[in-house]
Amino acid sequence: PLNGAIAARLAITLYRRNEKLGDNVSSDQIIETRAALTKAMTLNPGDWRLLSFYAEYISGDEPLRALAIRQGLARAAPNMQNAVLLGKLATKMALKETEPERKDALFAIAASSLEQAQRYDPHDKVMLSAYADYHRATGQDEKARQLLLEAQDRKLLWSHYFRGGQFEDAKMVLQQLYKEDPEDIDVVKGLLLVAERTADKEGAVTYSDELLSLEDTVDNQLFQIQTFLKIGLVKQAEHKLQSFKEKYPDEGRALVLDAWLAMRRGRLQEALELANQNLQSNQDNAIAWRLRGEANFFTANYDQAIIDLKRSRALLDEPLTRFALARAYLRAGREEDAITELKNTVDAPGVPMAARVLLEEIYLRTGRTEALKKFYRQTLEKFPDSVFWHNQVGRFAIAAKDYDGAEQMYKRAWEKGKRESIDDAAALDGYLRALLLADKLDKVLEQGSKYIDSDFASIAFYRMAEAKIKLGDRPAAIQYCRKALDRTGKNEALAAKILQGMYLLLGADEVTGYCNEKLKENPDSPFANLTMFNVAKIKGEYNKALTFIDKCLKIMGPDSPHKVDYLLKKAEVLTLAYVKTADKNYLQRTITEYESLLAEMPNNTDILNNLAYMLAEANVQLDKALKYGKRACDAKPNDPSLLDTYAYVLYKNGRYAKAAEFSQAALQHFEQDKISAPAEVYEHLGMIKEKLGAADEALAAYEQALQTGADTLPEATRERINGAVERLSQQADKTED
Repeated sequence: PLNGAIAARLAITLYRRNEKLGDNVSSDQIIETRAALTKAMTLNPGDWRLLSFYAEYISGDEPLRALAIRQGLARAAPNMQNAVLLGKLATKMALKETEPERKDALFAIAASSLEQAQRYDPHDKVMLSAYADYHRATGQDEKARQLLLEAQDRKLLWSHYFRGGQFEDAKMVLQQLYKEDPEDIDVVKGLLLVAERTADKEGAVTYSDELLSLEDTVDNQLFQIQTFLKIGLVKQAEHKLQSFKEKYPDEGRALVLDAWLAMRRGRLQEALELANQNLQSNQDNAIAWRLRGEANFFTANYDQAIIDLKRSRALLDEPLTRFALARAYLRAGREEDAITELKNTVDAPGVPMAARVLLEEIYLRTGRTEALKKFYRQTLEKFPDSVFWHNQVGRFAIAAKDYDGAEQMYKRAWEKGKRESIDDAAALDGYLRALLLADKLDKVLEQGSKYIDSDFASIAFYRMAEAKIKLGDRPAAIQYCRKALDRTGKNEALAAKILQGMYLLLGADEVTGYCNEKLKENPDSPFANLTMFNVAKIKGEYNKALTFIDKCLKIMGPDSPHKVDYLLKKAEVLTLAYVKTADKNYLQRTITEYESLLAEMPNNTDILNNLAYMLAEANVQLDKALKYGKRACDAKPNDPSLLDTYAYVLYKNGRYAKAAEFSQAALQHFEQDKISAPAEVYEHLGMIKEKLGAADEALAAYEQALQTGADTLPEATRERINGAVERLSQQADKTED
């Protein structure tokens, strides 16, 4: 028991064990390891390596003491390892420090230590990685990138991009490395991490399978399941987890994945019970605390969710937990706390972009203009080549009537774009619109004319038409609008958008005239008939619209690849006619159209989903609606729109408990990829919870529907939801009395 070498070996072995267990390490194991390290140091007072292990071990709970040990080691045993470890710890502490003077002092310690480490060996990979982290933490991203480019180490470079949230750049470097060696396990892991952060489901499946083909370990199998659960591949995760438990029935880590799976499937009570079961055996399981917090969040128990998520964050400070905590603060009405949490999260290594988008949304919603300007400035410094963020700043500038600022932002976005994405089209459109709003009409014509022979011709011609209208030249505006429509080609969505703009700019007569001319030139022109269909739909002339879409169907023939799309357009117009007139003949015709489509394409999920929703909404043939909704969900079990429809159909069939599961599952999918779900999803959840007698949850869902759809809800829908809120509030008052 007093042999120093044995004590040291035991302490290091226990340390490595805890490191391997990660989130699953128990409090008893932590205490055991710390006691072993303390004893080993007592028996080996001059062993600096052991002291270094101890400093690393206590750095989370006692950072100042760990820093003092690291500084002492750097003086007593000056070498590369001690200098780098001191620099890394000081950087980590500085990032968490809120007091400016202490933050600067910690960064100064980091800079000095890493400069010393660089002098030992300017090519050391560990040093380069730590130095890049320091530069990134101090807002010197370009210095970090330059450092790694000069080192000519692409593995360090992709890691730098990844930790800085520049996932597309990281992916580009990784794909180059992958082409050179597709069996490099570190590269495959990197591609899998990028796929997870960007919610790339196809990439997650591909690279996790490749990882297992290269190294089929228990840890990698668990990593695959966790990745699937994070990005919404719930059905795949379920199959993998079942297979894993059959192979490893005694693997304790599967229990927390059971809880995670239950939550993703909308079985919140089961998820809570499994999370509690995990915590009974290990109170220090950060994932179990996070899952418990999220389950409480989805049951509108926001105060408890905050407590659980804070406990999880204290055990394992990771972006996913902070993001969930910020959401909980927001729902609890604690906007300042949500902002603080997100500000401390958005620059964390590898944090998903959704955290930054949520912070932007809070600033916009609460009208914090100055904070938003600062946020945009810092975001553009961090992502100087992002077309998306330049577009966002441009949009904000237009809303604030800062047209010169909008012009500048959109112009930069356009210059930085690759000329092939939706963001690029938005950049050019925003740039020309900003010029229009600033009355720089000659410049609109000058800049627009540069792109009349490009793929963006329709955008350019339409904005030039607006300029001509402002200049009082209506004939030229008419000609430009016509050219804009002519250049939409086969892009029907763009044609509909330009048509809507032309209708607002020039009026119905000009649009109708254009279409009639096209029909005279060629009565069997699909484009002309489809354009007339869109005009009639815009004007609310649904019977005329049906005539034109029927003509399109006749022209295209029964074997046309566009047949399904046109039939769906026809069904949409029939639905609009039914809503407008309440004439059940329109409803029956819509159902007939969908059923005829279904006969031809029995596995088309769009048709199944639309038909199920229509039958449920009309309260007819609910047994068929149930069947169609289930078939759609079985075909695409991770599609949130299909899950929501099936939940609504279950609700209409009186199966409220099952409906709640699918509604909660849909909500999680929606909120995973976006900041919030569509307002109707929250309304559906409120209706279901009200039937289940869960008044608090129903009220929270209805209120969220109102908040989410604040500017978009039809008046009738708003009144219906407000009525539900008033009804539940009165019930709550009576209960209290």
